[in-house]
Amino acid sequence: MPTPQRLLAIGRIDSPPAGIELLRQEDTGAGGGHLTGLVEDWESGESDFSRPEEAFFEVRVGDRLIGLGGISVDPSSTQGSTAGRIRHLYILEEMRRSGVGSALLQVILAHADGNFRRVRLRCDDEAVARWADARGFSPIESADGTTYERLLGAGQNLVFE
Repeated sequence: MPTPQRLLAIGRIDSPPAGIELLRQEDTGAGGGHLTGLVEDWESGESDFSRPEEAFFEVRVGDRLIGLGGISVDPSSTQGSTAGRIRHLYILEEMRRSGVGSALLQVILAHADGNFRRVRLRCDDEAVARWADARGFSPIESADGTTYERLLGAGQNLVFE
């Protein structure tokens, strides 16, 4: 958990961050692989968060990478570029349940507000589903596997704990 001597810093980035390998190893070891896909997509240009409405963020305590996540145009949405998808949100396991994920989500939603009308995400884990539900996302059924959605608008994306 961050201490007053080592403050949490969330910043926008434009390439895979230094230190991602530790998060990638933890994700792969837990049966994920989402971060491997992130790096591959970013390097190939398939999904590099370069559109003006897209953004990707890193979370650090000091120089240590502890989390990351971003928002892109939802490639599966039938609503065109009015829907964004939260992508590759990952917090180092030892930092979970400390508020880091919520802080990162707030930054992502602040960026998304004004760029998208709705934000969607896909989760296949019950704990993540409860987390999304507690942060104003509603379950949806979608042919593309999207499981949660949240409408955006002035003031709707502020969630404080």
